[in-house]
Amino acid sequence: MSLQTAPDLPILITVPSPSSNSAPLVSSERRLTPSWTISQLKGRLEPVTGIPASSQILRTRGIDGSWISIGGNAADEETLMVGDPRWGLRKGGEIEVRLIIPSPTHFLFLPVISSQNPIPHTPKVLIQTL
Repeated sequence: MSLQTAPDLPILITVPSPSSNSAPLVSSERRLTPSWTISQLKGRLEPVTGIPASSQILRTRGIDGSWISIGGNAADEETLMVGDPRWGLRKGGEIEVRLIIPSPTHFLFLPVISSQNPIPHTPKVLIQTL
């Protein structure tokens, strides 16, 4: 008795254009191994798409044409497999890679009352974009 692994899947990898009626920014066929974790897949897609693994959102097109999100939170992506049936990946399928654009994070820093900062009612605001 021999153990057989699932064959690699040829999948179209795309990065959509910001304009809905334009060609994708990236369109490339790659072979994916179903035993990879979602985290491993994202790492392998980074050099193809130019999008850092931590900033990727993945989705695939189901047989009916609807989009299915792949993965979820980062902790799950370390254990979830690419070949999991819930993603519906199949030979000749498509994975769309989107960039997460984080919104600005606002921090409000109240002043420390000291001899260097004698005005306690003047808040300092720092806006940081992640």
